[in-house]
Formats: sequence, structure tokens, C-alpha cells
Amino acid sequence: MTVEDRVHLRRQEEILDSNWNYIDVLLLALSYLPKGTTTLKADTREWNRIISAVKHGLQDQPPELLAEVHFELRPPLPPHSEQLDEFFKLAGISGKLTTSPDYKTFYISEATKTQIQARREQKLSQHIPQIRAISVHLQELVV
Repeated sequence: MTVEDRVHLRRQEEILDSNWNYIDVLLLALSYLPKGTTTLKADTREWNRIISAVKHGLQDQPPELLAEVHFELRPPLPPHSEQLDEFFKLAGISGKLTTSPDYKTFYISEATKTQIQARREQKLSQHIPQIRAISVHLQELVV
């Protein structure tokens, strides 16, 4: 990790510590995956499809949790979000999500899940039921 990456990561962590945003929501949703569930598909098209469906109310989720996530709709291609690209980058740089050498799967450890919960549950406490519901949808990505 370069010095520039560390500075960028520290700024992002400061932002995450002060207010919650979509990155907190997605990380907390990942942390609520069932115990022992640590490997997910790294297919960003699938991630975009699922998060887009959740955001746009197709899955009965409150849209305000993902208000900062915007999707470019490009039929017949799946939707695409630059914010999800940023999420993958930040989650990777911070070590919360690691990618397999063949780039087909993401890995999140149980220790990381616990750490995410300890750090983010308090600031998102009023939204925990909705975030747990998002987590249920993320289970479609489990390998």
C-alpha cells in the first residue's frame, strides 16, 4: 500500500467515523451474513443488480440507506454504479474484503465481520433491521 493510499484510507476512515454513509451500510450488511459465510462472488454485475434492486424498492428496503448510490441503467446490460466501484476499492484497500487470485471471489473473515459491527452498529442503530434485510439479499452472492 502506497503512502497516498494510506492517506486516502485514513481520510475515508475519518469520514466513516463521523457520519454513516452507503459504505457503512454495505459493510454492516456484509457483517450480518450468517456465521461461517465468508466467501462471496466477485461478479460486480451481480452486486450491481442486487443493490440496484434493493435501492429501487424492488426488495422493500428503505431507499434512504442507499441514497448516495446512483445507478446508470443501460439495457440490456445490468445497471452500474460508480459508488459500488468505490466501495469495492475502499473495502479492498482497507482489507475488509480480499479478492481471490483469480478475481472470482471476495473473502471477509469472521473477525472482520465482528470488527465492522463493533465500529458501525452504534451509528446505524436505528436502521439495523433494514440492514439485516439487505444482508439477506447479499446471500445471493454466497459461494
